[in-house]
Amino acid sequence: MNNIKLNKEQQNAIEKIQNGGNYIILGKAGTGKTTLLHHLRQALPDAVFVAPTGNAARLIGGTTINSLFLIPSYPFISSWTLGVISSKKARKIISKIKTLVIDEISMVRSDIFAAIDCRLRQYGPPGAERLPFGGRQIILCGDFFQLPPVVTNDDVGGISVGEALEQDLGGIYPFDTPLWTQAGLEPIYLRTNIRQSDDEKFKTCLDAFRCADQDRRLEAVNLLNSRVSENIPAEAIYLCPRKNEVNIINEREIAKLKTEERVFRATIHGCYEKDFPVETEIKLKLGQKIVIHANISENAVNGTTGT
Repeated sequence: MNNIKLNKEQQNAIEKIQNGGNYIILGKAGTGKTTLLHHLRQALPDAVFVAPTGNAARLIGGTTINSLFLIPSYPFISSWTLGVISSKKARKIISKIKTLVIDEISMVRSDIFAAIDCRLRQYGPPGAERLPFGGRQIILCGDFFQLPPVVTNDDVGGISVGEALEQDLGGIYPFDTPLWTQAGLEPIYLRTNIRQSDDEKFKTCLDAFRCADQDRRLEAVNLLNSRVSENIPAEAIYLCPRKNEVNIINEREIAKLKTEERVFRATIHGCYEKDFPVETEIKLKLGQKIVIHANISENAVNGTTGT
């Protein structure tokens, strides 16, 4: 990806960031945000790159927010105190951060954003505790028209997570928090669609879903429906809005496999989260497609697919 030549917008963005200051890189899908981050890694070799999920982190050669900052899975309310990190290595890594790059910022919940600030204040140079993000350079990247933060229905002090975040931080998004203003983020806009540069129809179609114009959306839906085929490739991945639809398709495809079925049962230690991303009992067959839901190794992270 570093072999891809940057356009003027991307070059200007890197020059700005190299000169210091906090920025948020904004651009719709296809405007070269990930390419820019790969080049930014070369321009700022000491910068630390993180993302909210393992798959997103892998795309930018980084790590997940939770694994770097050791943030607990339960909602972080600003009146609480994050516990001390016992790992000397982890404390050292955080304390040496000079520039932090956070990709897919639209998926970062407001409390996680606040927890990152807390960690950088906890472990930093003298006076870091008095400065937003411990005085480090912060670069955010993403598109708030894309995936939002995940907010569960868990109970926090008698109210839902969403209500707790609304009361404590102003909402579920990073820009709802006071930190957003305190950080003094300057926007950098990437407006040139590189990915769909040779397909004006599809580009117009994608843009239609970003606006509230129902007529434009309907026109885009009709265009997509005109290309629906009954001959679905065997390797195709199905995207469904609801879990019950996912389960129906998975059970149908698994039933086609004639290989032996094996059952794997979870071993549970300590407190068990009711909204865990996988079942406590999983049935698998040889040749079955799987998606990993946790970081196992460098090449097998959350979102990795295989058989």
